[in-house]
Amino acid sequence: MKVEVVPHSPKWRYNFQEESLWIRSMFSPSLVGIHHIGSTAIPGIYAKPVIDILVEVTDITAIDKKNAHMEKLGYEAMGDMESLEDATSGRMMQGATELIRCTFFKQVHQMSKGI
Repeated sequence: MKVEVVPHSPKWRYNFQEESLWIRSMFSPSLVGIHHIGSTAIPGIYAKPVIDILVEVTDITAIDKKNAHMEKLGYEAMGDMESLEDATSGRMMQGATELIRCTFFKQVHQMSKGI
């Protein structure tokens, strides 16, 4: 498998922001946070052109209930996954273009906004 690494693109931040809008509308009220993670989130570095999005929710089963709707939007449910740190179950979704990946995890720890 060939891995393509390209110069940073300002479009990646825009793509994340656009994607996060519909994620926010679809998964409220169980949504806790949406985070742009991975190399495309770091300005100025070369990266694989894949937007990685981490979505925190209070109810991980709410993700399963939205699978059919997400498939209509071009996503494919990739099944369960586990966090190695705290064994929290999660769900993975792959975008139709393979340029967007969403990972959903149940919020385990609530952090203070001051940290």
